Parts: sequence; structure tokens; C-alpha cells
Amino acid sequence: MAAALRVGIVQPYVGWLELASTMPDAALDDVPQPWRGFLIQLIDRLDAWSAAIGMPGPEHVSRLTPIEAARELAVVVRHGFREHGRRLAYLEHLRSAGALPLRLKDEEVAEASRILMDTGLPVEHIALIVPFDRGV
Repeated sequence: MAAALRVGIVQPYVGWLELASTMPDAALDDVPQPWRGFLIQLIDRLDAWSAAIGMPGPEHVSRLTPIEAARELAVVVRHGFREHGRRLAYLEHLRSAGALPLRLKDEEVAEASRILMDTGLPVEHIALIVPFDRGV
């Protein structure tokens, strides 16, 4: 029974998580069909899955220290929202709820910026989390 659960449930779930965390965040404009359509469908499914498991909302992020919030957002925004428009909408939602930009102390700005930049997020998304005038 343990082997059946591992092969039938655990391994596919772990594989899906690995796929979600390692999928490159690159434009698909130059990818030829049928691969482009396949990758778009995969991205849509990853986004739907992320939404279904309930990515953290602004009330969750605001309970964290600013550096913890930067770490959490680095993962959630990079891996939970693959499509540029959805990612931007999520960040705008956090901003309109007052959770962004993060309320960083001067000495925390560089660390939070580095955490977010290391994920490969576009600069315009990072700027919603840590404003440029604070050190990105």
C-alpha cells in the first residue's frame, strides 16, 4: 500500500512541485507551435493550481516581518503566478490592500531587494514590493 501511494500520489505531486519551481520565466513569443500552445496550457494549469491551493493574501503578508514577507513574496510571486498579467494583478491587489510596498527599515532595503532579484522577477514587479527610491 505504501508503494502504491508513493507512486500514485506522492511522486506525481512532488514532480508537479518541481516543475512549478524550475519552470523558466521567459517569454514564449519565439517558441514554435505546438510547443508554445503546450507551454501556455501548462502555465495556465500551474496558475490555476496555485489559486486553488490558496496563495497568501495581504492579511497574511502583513503579519510577517518585512524580510520574511520579501522571502514569502519571492516564492509566491515567482512560482505561484507564471503569467505576467496575473502576477501584476496580484501585486496590485496587495498594494491596494495596503500590504505593499513593504515597510522596510533603511538597513533592510538591500536585503529585501536582493531576495527578490535573486528569483529573477522583472524589475517592474520588484518595484511594487520595494520601491526604487528605497534601493532596488
